[in-house]
Parts: sequence; structure tokens; C-alpha cells
Amino acid sequence: MGINSKKVELVSDDSCPECGSAHLYRDDHRAELVCDDCGLVVNESEIDTGPEWRAYTAEDNKRMARTGAPLSQRSHDLGLSTVISYASRDFHGNPIPAKQRDRYNRMRMLHRQSNLLRPGQRSLVQALTVLDRMASVLGIPPRIRDEAALITRKALKKGMVRGRSIEGVVAASLYAACRMNNVPRTLEEMSKVSEVDRKKLRKAYSAISRQIKLRVPLVKPEDYVSRFCSKLDLGPDVEAETHRILNELDDSMGTSSFAPSGTVAAAIYVASVRCGEKKPQRLIAEVAGVSEVTIRNRFQFLNERLKLKFPNKRRASAS
Repeated sequence: MGINSKKVELVSDDSCPECGSAHLYRDDHRAELVCDDCGLVVNESEIDTGPEWRAYTAEDNKRMARTGAPLSQRSHDLGLSTVISYASRDFHGNPIPAKQRDRYNRMRMLHRQSNLLRPGQRSLVQALTVLDRMASVLGIPPRIRDEAALITRKALKKGMVRGRSIEGVVAASLYAACRMNNVPRTLEEMSKVSEVDRKKLRKAYSAISRQIKLRVPLVKPEDYVSRFCSKLDLGPDVEAETHRILNELDDSMGTSSFAPSGTVAAAIYVASVRCGEKKPQRLIAEVAGVSEVTIRNRFQFLNERLKLKFPNKRRASAS
């Protein structure tokens, strides 16, 4: 791959004709469309869709641009809407008479209502509004929000909202998008922000991943360490020690069948004791979304596997 190549995931339904994979990316340096799984060049001599002009300042960019904002999956109409302005003056700057303004207000209302008359459009608008609210509360970056919006669109298109709440479908889509981008959130966090029962949320996620055929990687305990340590106000020493404990556990037994959030919570507890920054199990359990019993059980499991040692002949209590 060239030095200036840029790997961009497509957000369409295109697939590789050789292996059927939907993971295609554009190599801008070679102007090729390549399959990320088998390496097949799906298309070559790709046309550069970027602007033909160059701008070196924000003022030049604004002056030379001839198009609007890019398409957005988070907008129900992809950002291609047509609106009637609220301006009180016409194109020439002359004031609009009161009778004409009343007419335009009526037209504006009818236009807004007509945009929501298509089947499923109201549900999509509501789902995308709920998605923005949840993503803002959880601090999800824009690129993951776009992918979650795309998954939500596909789920609504397949009629998966029937028998389920819109909040549950949106939360499950956001949960899947976070896992696919290696910034996972726990089901407990999704359940709190969506006010949907954790069991129903898990069922909705399983149905969406099965129907849409999502390629969701397994969550590793290491993915939670930085975020949990930050919420607990633990220093970099504790974070590094937690990673070391998890690496030892992985070397000793391979992939664990336990939920990763509980394993990380126990490892953080052990690391905080070793580094002299001990945190109560209750506080760690609250941040990780698990129970104190889970932390104690995982602590015993770590102790049996790794034969944990503590400085100054001190041993962390598992009670």
C-alpha cells in the first residue's frame, strides 16, 4: 500500500465479487477499490471525487466551495433536505408583506409535515433523535455515531422495531457500532442511558447482529482498562499494572469465557492494591457495571491462576 494511501470503510451495500466481503476500502494513492479480506482489486482507475481547486485558508475554502455539507447518516434525509427560509425579506432585500409571510408559514408547515408521510419516516426521525441523545451522554465520537445510524437504518428497514422499543433497537445498534470500532461500552451503560432492560437489550443486539450479519469482534478486557481507570481517578501506574495482569492471565489460559468487564474490575482492584492506590470494591463495581460478588469471585480466580503477590507481604482481602 502506498505511503499516501487512505483506508476508508464504505458505508454502502457493495461487496467483493470473489469472497463476498463488505469490507472494501479505497486506496487513494493507486486509485483502486480493494477488498480488505482477500486483496482483490474490485475496481481500478477510480475517479477522484474531491474538489478540483485548492484552498489554503478558511476564507478561500468558503469562497470557492460550490456544494453544501456532505451526506450524513444521522439525518433522516441524509442532509439533502429542502427548506423554506424564515427570512422576512426576499432575495432583493425588500420586506415581505404580512399576507405573504402568513402564506409562507403555511407552506413551511405543510412542507415539514409532508417530509414525514413516507412509511417508516417518523420512526427513523425518532430513532435518530434518540441515537444523538444516547451518543452525547456516552461521549461517542461522530464516526461511530454515523456507523450506528447506518445500522439503525438497516434494522428499521428490516422491520426489527416490531415487538421492540425504538430505544432498545437504537441502543443495540450503538452497542454494536462501539464494539466494531474497538471502543466498547458495557450493556449496563447502554441499559442505563436507554432505560431498557439489560436482558431485552441483549436479545435486540443478538437479533440485529444476526439479521444484518454484522462482523462484531470479541471484546477484550484490555479495551476497558483506560476508561475504567480514568473514571476511578487511578494513575498510569495502576493502568500499566492492570495491563500486565491481564497479559499474564491471557498467557496462562488463553481466551476466558468470563465477561470482560468483571475480569477487568478484579484486575484493577489487584493493581490498585499493588500500587498503593486501593479503591473500594463497591466503587469499582459501580464503574464497571458488575456486582461486588463478581469482583470477589474473579479475584479468587486470578489468585488461583496467577498466584498473586502483594508488596510488604500484604495480601488483598477478597471479602
